[in-house]
Amino acid sequence: MISLRESKIIIYDLLDIVKVAGADISLSLKMVKKNQKQFWRRTFIRSLFAGIEGINHRINNVSILLANIQKIKLSHAEIAMLKEETYALNEKGEAISTKSKLRTKDNLCFTLKTFAHVSNTMFKIEKNSKEWSSFNEALKIRDRLTHPKSTNDLIISDVELEAVEKTFMWYFASIIAILNSAKKSLETLLANDAKENKKKRQSNKTNSADR
Repeated sequence: MISLRESKIIIYDLLDIVKVAGADISLSLKMVKKNQKQFWRRTFIRSLFAGIEGINHRINNVSILLANIQKIKLSHAEIAMLKEETYALNEKGEAISTKSKLRTKDNLCFTLKTFAHVSNTMFKIEKNSKEWSSFNEALKIRDRLTHPKSTNDLIISDVELEAVEKTFMWYFASIIAILNSAKKSLETLLANDAKENKKKRQSNKTNSADR
């Protein structure tokens, strides 16, 4: 079991990771706007989704830690998903753990929802929003780049680039908002913990004086 102070350090470290990833992706976007070459458009898209998947993986680990600190009960299924694990039996009839294969879209929804929950944050993905629509479009573009069937699949139009840029802004704004909320929540817990410790010390001094 980690302490509240250790949890705060983990949250700050995660925030730094998000900022560095965001800065790297932002640099790719600046290069896109500077010279408009298709290479930079593809690089921007690939770096964005690599960043999203990497950050989501770390967030899932942090969500388990926060749930323990906040004493929030997660189901066995939720913990398995956060650990990206699935279970099966091998030919010997033994239970084994394997890495789960989650769709990017489903994993993103689960990651943000769970992270917001354990951070005591009011956050919800609006499936009918323009941001979600842009994300789905950007995901299709990423998949097309990953498995091109022709050279035309490697060409990113201005409209497609705009959808990916909106996804970049939406995702990082959402993550930072939840992280800032998690920081405030932990700082409140730390302050309350400090008050309780102070009361205990004062009580111990009083009891010692009475003796």
